[in-house]
Amino acid sequence: MFYVIYAVKNSLFTFNKAMDYSIVQKILPKIGGSSPEVLDILVELFNNLNNTKYKNDGYIEDALLKTMENQCLSSEYILSSEKIMYMIRRFLRDGFTTFWQ
Repeated sequence: MFYVIYAVKNSLFTFNKAMDYSIVQKILPKIGGSSPEVLDILVELFNNLNNTKYKNDGYIEDALLKTMENQCLSSEYILSSEKIMYMIRRFLRDGFTTFWQ
């Protein structure tokens, strides 16, 4: 949180941009695995960042994934949203995901 506080205080980033960097650097690297709960967490985090209500029913159709990816482009948390989409796609493809490529 100090990262966000000092970034805003010193006018380095807006609050949302600083939070975006914080989420990518500190939260997303801790999410990974093959448990169905991992996909639930990723979808819920995407929803929270983008004010959406997508559901995870164990599998997400390609059309919905493309809609989610398009939404990343207009997100205030673009870095986090794009990384989450990478992690979701990897989970659906491999049955496992991690932050690291």
